Amino acid sequence: MDNDTTRGKNGHKHILEQFAAHSPSILVGTQMIAKGHDYPLVSFVGILDADVSLYNSDFKSNERTFQLVTQVAGRAGRANNDGYVVLQTYAPKHYVYRFATNYDYNSFFEKEINLRQTTGFPPFSTILRILVSSVSDNRAIEVTKKLYENALTLKEKYGKQIMFLQAMPSPLKRIQTKYRYQILARYTPNDDITNDLFKLADIIEKDVSIFVEINPNNLR
Repeated sequence: MDNDTTRGKNGHKHILEQFAAHSPSILVGTQMIAKGHDYPLVSFVGILDADVSLYNSDFKSNERTFQLVTQVAGRAGRANNDGYVVLQTYAPKHYVYRFATNYDYNSFFEKEINLRQTTGFPPFSTILRILVSSVSDNRAIEVTKKLYENALTLKEKYGKQIMFLQAMPSPLKRIQTKYRYQILARYTPNDDITNDLFKLADIIEKDVSIFVEINPNNLR
């Protein structure tokens, strides 16, 4: 069960109906099978290569991995049957897995919130992304450079309040026909900085799309 096998009409429904009827009794899939499904006879869950989520280049990667592991593990043993979970990892002692295997949300939260505070990530800062995309790679680069040069004047204005400011290609540099670049800013929560960054990006450029996100759910 993945994006390819569920593209057709009622694709999800057909696969889940087969699984509910135990024909077959094994469901292999992506993260879309991790939550929202309740099958009382499921007794075993295997999580392959969980580190892909854990070592993603995103400050929310620990949070997402903890959430994913606890959610998918919760698919096993939902009735009166015992449930078994096997997780594949190269970092079995990582605190995310240690707390997730015990469903210890409180301990995970205390560890993670302390890490966020120490490193200056949300909720102790604001992350703003300006995403630039165009069918022309050169145009996307040109506009990104222009926006970044303007953003540097805000860095001079606000000084150390802006802890990080950088332009770069997006992790997914191209989606379909569009090239993608981004400017990331991390700063102490300040409405004036947010408003100035929005104003900076509020321009119209031919053949270029400009999109602004605050604390984006992912940085793809």
